Amino acid sequence: MVATDLDQNVAHDHVDLRYEHSWLHRHCTSTVIHHKRARGSGRLFSGLMAMNVVFLGAAFMSSVVLSSMPAQNSNIYLSVLMLCSSIWILFYLLRTRKKQFSAVLLDHHAGALYLRASLALFGICSLLLAVFKIGYDVSLMTCKLPMDIAFSVIEIIFITIQTFFLWFSSQDCVQVQHNITRHGIMLALSTNLLLWLMAVINDSVHREIESLQLNITSDEISDCLCLKNSMCWTFQRGYVTLYPFNLEYSLICASMLYIMWLNVGRKDVSSSAFPHPRFRLQGVLYGPVLGGAALVVGFCVFILYQIQASSGEVSRVSSFLFFVYNVIVLPIMIMACIVGIMAQTFTEKQSVEQSEQHSEHDENKNDTDRATKLENQSRCRHRHVERSKDYDQGEVDMGGHRDEKGDYEWTDLKEIMEHKGDQEERCDKCEIQTESGKYNDNIPVEELEKEDRMDHMQPNHHYRTTSRKISVEKNGHGIASCPTPKNYTRSLEIILLLAAALGQFCISYYSIIAIVATSQWNVLNSLNLSFSVLMIFQHVFQNIFIIEGMRKEHHGHSQPIIQEESKEEEPRRMSFVEIRRVSLAYLQGVGKLTISRRLVKESALFLVLCNIMLWIMSAFGDHPQYTNGLEQDYYGSSAWFSILNFGLPLSVFYRMHSVGGLLEVYLTT
Repeated sequence: MVATDLDQNVAHDHVDLRYEHSWLHRHCTSTVIHHKRARGSGRLFSGLMAMNVVFLGAAFMSSVVLSSMPAQNSNIYLSVLMLCSSIWILFYLLRTRKKQFSAVLLDHHAGALYLRASLALFGICSLLLAVFKIGYDVSLMTCKLPMDIAFSVIEIIFITIQTFFLWFSSQDCVQVQHNITRHGIMLALSTNLLLWLMAVINDSVHREIESLQLNITSDEISDCLCLKNSMCWTFQRGYVTLYPFNLEYSLICASMLYIMWLNVGRKDVSSSAFPHPRFRLQGVLYGPVLGGAALVVGFCVFILYQIQASSGEVSRVSSFLFFVYNVIVLPIMIMACIVGIMAQTFTEKQSVEQSEQHSEHDENKNDTDRATKLENQSRCRHRHVERSKDYDQGEVDMGGHRDEKGDYEWTDLKEIMEHKGDQEERCDKCEIQTESGKYNDNIPVEELEKEDRMDHMQPNHHYRTTSRKISVEKNGHGIASCPTPKNYTRSLEIILLLAAALGQFCISYYSIIAIVATSQWNVLNSLNLSFSVLMIFQHVFQNIFIIEGMRKEHHGHSQPIIQEESKEEEPRRMSFVEIRRVSLAYLQGVGKLTISRRLVKESALFLVLCNIMLWIMSAFGDHPQYTNGLEQDYYGSSAWFSILNFGLPLSVFYRMHSVGGLLEVYLTT
């Protein structure tokens, strides 16, 4: 029986975990099978509801861009979704979660601290965005409808309630009101996906409006356009700058809600929390130094580029510095990923060798203990036979101890038998204590006998005990392996990492085709080609590094299989010398990292800082892909604009999601 299963059994004995029921499977006789089928049906119905809600909202938003449909229709639709989601969240917090045994089981892999901290940070930025949006709408009241202001107010309410809900309830495995909870979670998830899509469309529309405003003369300026350095322009720049935070907030909420949806009615989780590793910089040096240098230099290049981009023209020097910085940093990141992957293989090899050495040491130790025990048993039996002969001879020579009727005095015989039993018991003690390694030449016998008497005085002391025997099933490499509960969070992180990389792949491959097809070989086009190729390789190797690190951390937490068996021997006690030796070995090993583990940590921390810089470059300001002109001339303005609108939001999410994955690899190595 697995240790986690023991914890679950204990939890299940004291907690009323209710099974799901469904009218579709009412003829099923088995409760467990009925529970599984009802869970599948609930997921199917709620998933279909979410799919229809998302497609209807996407149709509204795309109709605003592709046709003359007013934007108020999509705002009304999203406002209704946000109000319904807020009402369900309040119902869950005030009613569902207050029920007895509603969320007694928690998924401790979900809702990590760094994820909730980023959720709170991006949520605050999203609130600021809504505030700036209200200020912008108020300043242009003649061109705006009251529905725009109401939409921003409803968004503030929704973000506040949802952030509070996910902070405290993201780990819940709900055991009551299964179908209502599933549909409510899917409603909130659909709302976040549509808010993300609306933010992407608004950001794209704003870029197109800015490009049109550059060609408008002062005579053509209308009352619905903001003048530079005005209050309206300040509010507009404020909420446009905060769009990347709103994008990240919506996607993080959607991923956390998806894990909650999978955990509804789940029972194969452990009721006890495991300790999360703490972030420490002990033992690493080169990764933070190189990453900090890349962050500072990249920030300077980014500021220089954005200053010129805001003035309307980007010089060739700024574009040259932008591409040169990326062409220098990306190969170093690729090398760091390769070094980290190789170090992970050596770390796994070392763990396998250590486990094999420990298993061999335990087997040799068990053989030595068995031999010592057999030798002590034979020695004690020999002493017992000799003492029995002496006692029998003493009983024959007891003629002087008869009473007047010729019988033995029962008092003397009783004393002899008690003395004989005491000697046998002491012989048994000698055997057990010698086996445990407690008797040695350095400890006085009087102290040991005194300790034995104290052991006998304990109420629960007995020789033949029933103890928990730990038996570990080993695989071909000698590592303990046992079935563990599914980690939905880890699977979702890997899927999101691979899906988000598609955005940069799309942009890079289209750029490569355009550059090679046009054959306009100059310095900037050559740097752009190198930048696109290096981006592809960097994404590939970084995905391998992060995914392998996550999988090794997942398989490294196998629990030993614990069985209840009764054995006819005493549990072994460690001597003072062994305790001291183990303590010294532990103190010497604390704080020391092997070369392979240090390389993994150095690479992960360097990649964290580089991905933060690349996220800043992707999320804020203009991009060289908009101002380069080569791809735009080759594919056309609308087609290339659509490619960038698809790829850049995913690229922004990939960088931030990679930071979370790399931090997890750093902490668990």
